[in-house]
Amino acid sequence: MDLDLRRYIQTGQVSEWEVEGTSGATVSVGTPELKVELSASYLRMPLKHRGTGRSILYQGVGAGVGVGVSLSIPFVNASGGPDAMPSLGSRIVKGPAWTEPMGPRDFTGRALFVTGSALGPGHSQDVSVVLFARNLPPVLDIALRVGSVTALGPAMQGAAFLACTRGIALVWGLSLATTLGGIGANAIMYQILPPPA
Repeated sequence: MDLDLRRYIQTGQVSEWEVEGTSGATVSVGTPELKVELSASYLRMPLKHRGTGRSILYQGVGAGVGVGVSLSIPFVNASGGPDAMPSLGSRIVKGPAWTEPMGPRDFTGRALFVTGSALGPGHSQDVSVVLFARNLPPVLDIALRVGSVTALGPAMQGAAFLACTRGIALVWGLSLATTLGGIGANAIMYQILPPPA
């Protein structure tokens, strides 16, 4: 396993960028106990360039869906926390749409967070896979919108999003949550704003 990782790094598949952690807040509305939820979320995510040591704070807003089993306030729940809450990320691995060189503005636009959560009394431990994507070419975007009304729509959209992924990272975090316990998973699509000039 270690040799495989070393070979992967040596072939240039790991970038000089890393996610330092995440913070923010999420509000979800859904069914009680056996949960099917719609979520709105705010994200703060610092990225660090290992070569220069420079850190850049990215912010974004997003929406998504989730499923799970938990004991919590019925219908409306919230989670999140300040930057000081424990959180850490990984190096960003190059995706199919990676371009060279990658600069700070290349992490703006769409980012998909697919998160698994273990919920305890008043807190949540979350592990997320983050996919940073470039904007789809207009022709492909239109084709996917048309194709989304067919049975193959979700598969087509997933394949196209993966093909447009610039980078992939993992993030672990601990947050405050209005729960007593349970497990869950969600997918939230963020629009990441350009960092200040």
